[in-house]
Amino acid sequence: MKKILTVALFLAATVAASAQGWSRQPSPNDTLQSTRVFPNGDVLFQIYAPKASQVSVSGDLPWNAPVKFEKAENGVWKGLCKGLGEGCFRYSFTVDGVKVQDPKAPLSAEQASLLTVGPGYIKDVPHGAVAQRYYYSKNLQQMRRLHVWTPAGYEKSAQKLPVLYLIHGGGDNDASWPGVGAAGFILDNLLAEGKMVPMIVVMPNGTIPVQNEVPPFAQDMVESIIPFIEANYNVKADAASRAVAGLSMGGMETMEVAFNNPDMFTYVWVLSSSLMPGQDPAAESQRLQVKKNAAKMNRQFKALVFTQGGPSDIAYKNCENTRAQLLKDGLKFDYMENAQAGHSWATWRADLETLDPTLFKEHQPHLYYMKKVFLFIASAAVLAACGGAQSPQDKLTVNDKKINDLIAQMTLEEKVNMLHSKTNMSSAGVERLGIADMNYADGPFGIREEGVPNGFQSAGWTLDSATYFPTGSALA
Repeated sequence: MKKILTVALFLAATVAASAQGWSRQPSPNDTLQSTRVFPNGDVLFQIYAPKASQVSVSGDLPWNAPVKFEKAENGVWKGLCKGLGEGCFRYSFTVDGVKVQDPKAPLSAEQASLLTVGPGYIKDVPHGAVAQRYYYSKNLQQMRRLHVWTPAGYEKSAQKLPVLYLIHGGGDNDASWPGVGAAGFILDNLLAEGKMVPMIVVMPNGTIPVQNEVPPFAQDMVESIIPFIEANYNVKADAASRAVAGLSMGGMETMEVAFNNPDMFTYVWVLSSSLMPGQDPAAESQRLQVKKNAAKMNRQFKALVFTQGGPSDIAYKNCENTRAQLLKDGLKFDYMENAQAGHSWATWRADLETLDPTLFKEHQPHLYYMKKVFLFIASAAVLAACGGAQSPQDKLTVNDKKINDLIAQMTLEEKVNMLHSKTNMSSAGVERLGIADMNYADGPFGIREEGVPNGFQSAGWTLDSATYFPTGSALA
């Protein structure tokens, strides 16, 4: 993990307070529309400032008719600007003498100042392009914006590429991943280093000014965003070539999209998130039909991964409860604590660096079967020395050092998988494996149908494009 700290200094405290949508008291600001344009050209300006004593607005507005503001009982200040006419106009609020950019404007998340400490992510490698694109949302009935990263050389290539849909968290917008998330630079570096396959990464705007934006965004994704990308970019339009990921609120939107449309995706990441906070996980799981569709999703998803930024992540407990409920309902998934950086962009940048190289690896199917062969050989060798009722000390052979070497190379998940799949291992054999005191029933261990083992966060798995063997293995 690079030692980098990116600090976002927001102009409005309300953004920080609602940053990722967790356990927060609702306020009039949640659904406030800061500008309302009437048919006659008048514009109503609004800002939530319950403790302010004076508010004004300035910019490309009539200088001879200043807007007068009044404060409502709910803390919202309102001012009517008459006769503005058609066109584009700059404006800003002044709250108690301090100039404030509109915190509810569509581009408000891009008004943060960014400070980079350390080398950052910009390297001397071929760089792709990050484009702003506008599309019409059928269910929201408005033009919306998204960002698209295309790899270096895409413009001259005829190759159809897979797509990752990457969603930001609450209080942010589609500029957050390519901005503070440094997604474009991270992807440039991974591709230049040969760690990922070429793909397109779509970063949509998951923020919608309604009380519960998750369901309408999921509908927008399925009905408008994906069709727009597949109609305008040279991409593969099948489930095996689609991945969806989101952080915090975007993680809720990821589950909403993927669980309701499991036939559309093969890779799903839920970063620092959970089922809807404040709601009963069982009820939310039932609403998303997890139990009904668990077997289908287990077959369809090559990887369903939940991540956290360690115990300091504000979503930590909610995610624990979510995982417990999903396991109860029969859904299989992997879990990872990739960076102990809490609920922060340091965590999510590390997640992108770690998880992106695991996507769309269908061109290397042999790795999974090579892994199973390795497990079979290791299991057979260890069981030969540790099986039955005899102590391993009574079964020493010239191959004993080789067996110990195999055990040293095996991960925790491989050892537990061996215990789950074999019934003739003696207690001495269990002790020899080094897991005699481990409560291995606590986590979802074992080898998935495809991909890496469940619980790989504790096993030191190599997640690059070359191998899934344990780090340091002779077969790595």
